[in-house]
Parts: sequence; structure tokens; C-alpha cells
Amino acid sequence: MSNEKTTISEDDKTLIENIKFQLFPQLRSESENQSLEVKDTELNEFQLFPIEEFNITSEEKEIEKFINDRYQTLLSTCYFESISVATIFSTNNGKPNIYIGLKKEGTTRNKFRSIISGILPCNQNELDINLMFSDLIKGNQYGGVISGTPILFDKKEKEKQQFKIASVLKSLKDNKFTLAIVSKPIPKRDLDVYKQSLLDFKNKLHPLTKITLNNTESDTENDSPGFFNNLLNGFRKTKDKDKTEKTTSKQNSNATTSEEINAEVVKLLESVELFIERISKGANNGFWETNISFVTEDKDNSEILAGTFLGELANNTDVEVSYFKPVIKLKESSEGMFFPTKDIINKGLFPKNLCSYITSQELSFIASFPKEAIPGYEIKRMPNLALTDVDFGVTKNCVGYITENGVESKNNTFSLSKETLNKHLFITGATGSGKSNTVKQILKNVVENDSLPFLVIESAKRDYRKLLNDEVFKELRIYTIGDSETSPIKMNPFYVQKGVKLSSHIDFLKAIFNASFSLYGPMPGILEKSLNNVYENLGWDLISGAHFNFRKISDNSFDVDKFYKDENSHYFFPTLNTLKNEIERHMNENLKFEGEYKENIKGSILNSLEGLTTGVKGLMFNTYDFHPIEELLKHPTIFEMEDLVDDDDKAFFVGLLLTLISEYRQKEAITNSTDSESKKEGLQHILVIEEAHRLLKNVSTEKSSDQMGNPKGKAVEYFGNVIAEMRSLGQGVIIAEQIPSKLAPEVIKNSNTKIAHRIAASDDQALLAGSLSITNQEAIYLNRLKTGHALCHKEGMEKPVEVKFSTDCKEAPISNEKVKEQMKNFTTRSLHSNRAYQLQAMLKDDGIQLITKFLNSLGISGEDYLEDILETFQNELEKLVHTKTNFNFSNNEDLFDYATLQIVELFRDGMYNSKGLLPNKIAQLFKSLFSLKNEDSYTDLMAELTNYYEEKFEFICLPIVEKMVNTYFQNDTNTESNVENIVYTLNDYILIEDIATEKLILNNTKDILWSQLAQQQSPSNKSPLKWFKKLLNQ
Repeated sequence: MSNEKTTISEDDKTLIENIKFQLFPQLRSESENQSLEVKDTELNEFQLFPIEEFNITSEEKEIEKFINDRYQTLLSTCYFESISVATIFSTNNGKPNIYIGLKKEGTTRNKFRSIISGILPCNQNELDINLMFSDLIKGNQYGGVISGTPILFDKKEKEKQQFKIASVLKSLKDNKFTLAIVSKPIPKRDLDVYKQSLLDFKNKLHPLTKITLNNTESDTENDSPGFFNNLLNGFRKTKDKDKTEKTTSKQNSNATTSEEINAEVVKLLESVELFIERISKGANNGFWETNISFVTEDKDNSEILAGTFLGELANNTDVEVSYFKPVIKLKESSEGMFFPTKDIINKGLFPKNLCSYITSQELSFIASFPKEAIPGYEIKRMPNLALTDVDFGVTKNCVGYITENGVESKNNTFSLSKETLNKHLFITGATGSGKSNTVKQILKNVVENDSLPFLVIESAKRDYRKLLNDEVFKELRIYTIGDSETSPIKMNPFYVQKGVKLSSHIDFLKAIFNASFSLYGPMPGILEKSLNNVYENLGWDLISGAHFNFRKISDNSFDVDKFYKDENSHYFFPTLNTLKNEIERHMNENLKFEGEYKENIKGSILNSLEGLTTGVKGLMFNTYDFHPIEELLKHPTIFEMEDLVDDDDKAFFVGLLLTLISEYRQKEAITNSTDSESKKEGLQHILVIEEAHRLLKNVSTEKSSDQMGNPKGKAVEYFGNVIAEMRSLGQGVIIAEQIPSKLAPEVIKNSNTKIAHRIAASDDQALLAGSLSITNQEAIYLNRLKTGHALCHKEGMEKPVEVKFSTDCKEAPISNEKVKEQMKNFTTRSLHSNRAYQLQAMLKDDGIQLITKFLNSLGISGEDYLEDILETFQNELEKLVHTKTNFNFSNNEDLFDYATLQIVELFRDGMYNSKGLLPNKIAQLFKSLFSLKNEDSYTDLMAELTNYYEEKFEFICLPIVEKMVNTYFQNDTNTESNVENIVYTLNDYILIEDIATEKLILNNTKDILWSQLAQQQSPSNKSPLKWFKKLLNQ
């Protein structure tokens, strides 16, 4: 048995105990009983920023390290700015929310926003002005604090370690709780005081590291177990066991003196040195007084939260937990959260015993954001993007701001110059991604900054009309295609603009039909031949492009100016109805194949055209009217096509507009090259085509076989080339497409600038990857773009930039009534009313027959029976309309407009045509006759017709009626019946019964009638001849 005596004094023991409890005041049992104060007013001074995602570049390998480093950078910045920081994890209704709270008296919200935006790669960092800290903890009855110091040390093993706050949050995912890690920066002057105290501790402890033991037995030897190990009592994990070093000396007297290392003091001294090291680091990057507080709905959840928090710390071998212990108490109030106060009785080195005094590195370990996705919070991989526009510094036409990791910078603008716009844009994005808003922002900029007009072809919705809300677009024109009641427009596809070659226009028309309709077999050839015929039939020379009746006397060339100044020039162009009739005639007379195949071909091509000649489409396309393209291109204009349901019809209209604009630009380019004074350079106009795949479909451009052509593919290629060539003509084009894979690839390739909003489909992402200069893997990020954000690539960029586009266009809805009101000042005069064209389509041959009778009577008997003729014609026309239609007319203006339209066609290419021309002011003269119904209007009309025919109109009408009568009797072999009904038959060709007129016509036709009767009479039947002679002698 040994007898041992230490030389350590009681004063030294007291000193060690005091230093121990100053470093670790939590070890005092009474520390748990010190008061915990409920704070809410002070907490409500924090300004909260929601964190909904964390963006990390695809090149970043270590997600955990990146997130911790960013958070540590935020802490260091806030430390030197003396800003308190709170990381708050709160769950309400099953959804976790994460907030960063910042607080400093006198600091503006914008400064906090700038700090977070500049450091954290998070999109959702806008200040939640209305949210208070106290709102997050309402209704929670239990709460507590977790106190301790995580001491990080270098780890030699390669295994990654992390504190998984996500596991803590998931443990209570279906319960309401709030966990707040609130840190207040400790000023450097206080750190100096703490450091000096620690140096004093070190000096006092150093002499006590060795103690002397006197042993009565020489062979007795004891090891000290290490008091510090027992001190932590299970709350500290160490990797090395306490070791005791000793020196033994034996004396001859059997007394032994041993000198030992005091393990307790050595460990305590190591802690002091570690505190000194940590405070030195803290002086460089931040040292914090940190409160870890929580509230839950019940005590069990409080214990679960505290337990999972400590459990996560215990799982990390690179964290030495000096002391971490939960203190859970029932709150006295349902409002507020527990926070430690100063311990006045048990004063430690630091003022609050239940607070954690830690460095920025240690704080970031436990308080930074989750390293994995949880509900309400995502970690997003981002491609490695550029951060600079190639037009850096250009603020004009700024359409948005470049973002870094999804966070925009107001000083880093993205602009689209006129030069860029002139080289075409391709904009894509799913519904609701911000595609249309981006287009509207671009249009607003060019109108405001460059006074450039634009034309939008909107295939669906009525979204662009909202531009009317902005004063910038007060001159906006809106046309509702397919809606004849709001703001219709009429465009004869066959009209050839002045300066455009006829052969080129026919080629365009052929491409439009091929691209819009499913033509197969011989149909494209039939269409092309019929297109040529309809122009030739109306007096056009397909080779020279001239009209035969408008040639100059001097050199026989086409007198273009005279033709387009002629008020009747519109009537010398075919219509869709003309083409339809010609196709039917051509197939019946010239095509040799018969049977079902022929009928199928004819039915298919005629049905396609029939849809364009009837209803509201007929009013727009089957017309002589043509809205001047130059007027459309001078002003901001929108074409809404939502009321055109069929995609073929939409394709037809888009192709027609593209054709007309291209033709206009080409002839303008020729004018510019010859007229230096009116020469225009650069971007002149912007054309926007929404959902362009309806015309520019992604179809093969190759032949399907040697026998079968590919008209649709060739047409798409044709229009793709048209768009590409427009850039040299000052015509910018913006193609806006929802599904890129539906669009012809050449259209995307020919667009100099690509703007891609959110795209979900993988095939579309892969398609865009090459155009945006990113990999297929990086293109997945397109599916994660927020509304209003887009990847943008311009000429000269190695990588795209992510841009948050501005949205300062007002979005209030615009009614049809508002559009009508807007268009009152911009309505152009039509040749004929919509109702006139409707009546023409519905009355057809019956209407033509009635108007023929009217013209015959007007020419033959008008001088004596004008009033009767006009009255009878009106009555008969009204009866016909009521029989064939359900129209109700409050006045006869539309009736007479229809009659005028049909009369013009009869004079142009019908039985009253002469020399291929039309009488001057023919439409105006007939409208005057119908409205005035007097002798003067009749006299003016007859004078012009006499001038036109170079003889009286009466002598034109008589042969026409005679020919009709003769043809009728020649085709009917029942002569006896015909003779008895001659007068009755005449009523089919004249409007009123006029005996003198009938006798005149009969005398002119008697020779042929007499011959017929003489050949067919028999001895037993002479009464027809007697009756006919008697009639002639009356």
C-alpha cells in the first residue's frame, strides 16, 4: 500500500477551478437555472430575406464547401460592418422557410439587399417588408436554447464531414417550429480584453502543469485519469485518451519522489491556447456571440429538435464539442423566444453563460444553409455563364439586367442595339415563362428610343393589345383577323404592289399555298397553271409583267404610274374566287385523268380554297381591297389571329404578310439604290412572328421519292430564305416560338441573337444547346429558369448570359370596345363593304342573273322606265336576299354596294366587257344612281358608258339579250313550247315587261326562229307559225 502526498496547494486548486468555470460556465449546475428572457421587440428589428434556392455552377465540385464559404463570406462582411446576423429555419403548414435576418441601427434596406445579393447566389433575396420575426413564432408554447462551442480542428482523413441542418428540419417537417441562430458581432476591443484574460490564464496555469508526489513505497506507481475528461462528463468527445507522464526515483531509504504532468491543467491550458487561437482568427474574419434558440408547439418536439441538433454535431468527427447542452423550458407566454441573459452571479470569461462565442468559420458550420434540397428550398446547378454583354456600357435599348447565379445587377445591363435587331432574334420559352413580355419590352424600347415601327403577327391569345395601356403606343393599330366586327382588314392576296414583278408575286403565292395546305400529286402543278391563267385572263402579260391595256404609246412598255393611279386598278387583279373557278374549269377541260382520283384531287384543292372564300375569311381574303403595306409598316401594328382556328388558315395569312413585306422591302431597296436623297440605311422596321411553326414547320426539304416532290418542304425552305435575306433590307425579324423543335432549324440558325426562357422538354433543350454555346448537360438549366429570366447569346459571345428582363409594360386587359375606339381614327376606306362580299358569296349565280336583267333593262328601256326599273330591281333583290340569306337590312346601302360589286365584275370580264378595260368611275356612278335615283345620275352614267363603248349602251344590251334568246332556243328542241313562251322567256333576260322592247328583240331574232319553225312544221300543225306571225304584226 502506497502513501502519496501532492505538493499542489489549495489556492492552486481554486485557481484551476475558477479558470475552468470561466472558460466553461455551462459546467456549473446552477447555470441551467439562470433566467432565460423572452425577446420579441429586439428580434423584430431584423429585416428578413427569404432564401428559397442556392445556385451553384456546374463546375463546382464540393457543394458543402461552396455553401459554407459563401455563408462565411457573408459573416465576415457583416462582422466588419457591425451587422447582426440571424439564420432562421421556420416551418408553418408543413412548408419549411429559410430566412436571413440582418440588423444594424441606421442601415437602409437597400444596403442589406446589396450585401446579400453580392455574396449569396440566391434568386429569392428580396426583403419581405411585412414579415416580422415575431410572426414566425406565434402559437408555439415551448422553447429553449442550445449552448456550446463547436471547436473545429484539421482533419487528416479525406472523408467529408458536414453538419446536416436539413436532418434537423426534416425531423419536425410536419410540425410547427422555429429555430433561430442569432449572432451579434463582438467588437475587436472586446476581443483584445478576452485575449488578455486568456493570456493571464495561460501564465497562471503554466507553472501548475507539473506536480510532485511523495511515495512511501518505492514500488508504488499511480496514473491520474485526467480531471478535464471527467469535467465534461460525457458532453465532450475526444479522440485521445488522457495520458500521464511521470518520472520515478528510488532512494536507499525506500522513499520515492515522483514528478508528474498534471493532465487536468495541461488539458485546461490547451483549451486556453485554443481559445486564444480562435479569438485571433475571430479578429480577422469575425467573432460572434451566438444564441441558438427554438420554439415548438409542445415539449416532445422541443426535445426532438434539440436532440437531432446535438446528434448531428456528434456525428462529425472533425468537431470537438466542448460543451453543447439543450436547456428546454415551458414558456410563460405564447409570444416570443427564449434568449440567454448575462449571468451576474457566475461570471465567466464571456458575459452570457448560455451563449456560444464562436468564429465565423465555426458559425458557418452550424448556421449556413442546407446542403440538400428540402421543401421550399432548392440547390440548383447552373451552367458556367458569361457575366458581360458584348455591348457592355451601352445603356440605350436596355431590356434587362445580367444576373450572376440568378441574382441581377442593376449596373450590368443587357442591351439590344439596332444593329443587333437588324440581324434577327429568336426568342423561345414555355407558356408563362415571360417570352411575350420580353418581346413587348423590346418593342417598347425601340419605339421610345429609336421611334421604330413594328408589326406583330400574334397567332394565339390577345396579349399584345395590352400595349395600348402605355402612352408610348398611343398610335398602335390593332387588326382582328377572323373577327369582322371589331377591327377587320382586307387583303387581296393577288394584288401586286407597285414596283413588284408579277412573276415573283406568282412564285410567292405558289409558296404560300404549298406551305399552308397539304398539296400532293398533281395538285401543285394544277395550282401553278391556274395561278398563271387567272392573271392572263385579266389582261396580264406573264413575261413582261405588264397589263395589256396600260401600255405606253411611245414604247409599248407598261405604264405603271397610269395603272396604279387608275381608280379601277384593284379590279384588274384576280381574287380567290377567280382562282377557284379557274381551277375547276382547268381540271374539267384540260386534265385527262378521270374517275374517283380526279374527283379526289379536285375536291381536295377546291375545299382548301373554299375555306378562304367563305365567312369571315372570305371577307378578308376574297376581296378586291388591299390595305397599303406602306401604311402598315409606318406605324406600330398588331395582327391578332386568335379567331382563325385552323392552323392552315393562320399559315396562309402569315405567309401572305411575309410575302408582302418582303416585296415591299425589296422594291424600297431598289428605290434607295437609285435615289440618294431618299436613301435609308440600317434597321427600318421590326416584324414579330409569334408561333412561327405554323408557317415554318420543321419538315424535310428533300424529295420523298423520285416520283413525288415535296412542295411543303420547299415552301418552308423558301420562306426561311426570305426571312434570312430581310436583314439586308432593313427589316428586323423576331421569331417567338414556344416549342423550338417544331420550327424549321434554318430559322433558328439564321437568327443572330438567341433568347431562351424556360424550356422543359429535353429535345428542345438539346436543340438549343448548340445555339447558346452550352453543353447538353448545361442546357438542363433551361428548365429551372424563373419567369422573366432567359439565357441570351449574341454575336461575339463565347458563353451566354442569364438576363432578368424588365417588365415595365402595363398588363391591364383591353376589351374589343377599346380596340374599336382606338381604330376609329385609323380606318381606311374600302372598295366595298363586308356585307357586299358576303352577299356575293351567298347569292352566287342567282344574283348575277338578276343584275344582268337589271343592266339589260337599264340599257334598253332606262330612258323611258328608269323609275320602274330601279324600283323593280330593288324589290327583286330584297326578295332574293331574304330567300337566300337570313340578313336583315335597316337600309339598302349594302344591297346596292353588292350590286355595284357584281356590276364591276360583269364589266371587267363578263358579257359587258370591252377591250379589257373598265369605264371610268364605274363603281361611283352606279352607287350614285342607286342612291339618287334621278335623271341626272342616269344621264351621267350613260354618258360614261357611251364614251366607254363608243356607242350607246342600248346597242350593247340589245345584242346581248338577242344572243341569250337565240342560245336558249337553239338548246331547246321543243320549238312549239318555245314559241308559245317567247315573251315569257324574254322575262328571264330583262327586268320589266316592255312590249316595244320585246317586239324589237323578236324582230332581231325572227330569222333564226322562222328557220327553226319552217324546218319542223308539219301539214297537220300550222298553228305555231300563225301565232308567231300574229305576234309580230301586233
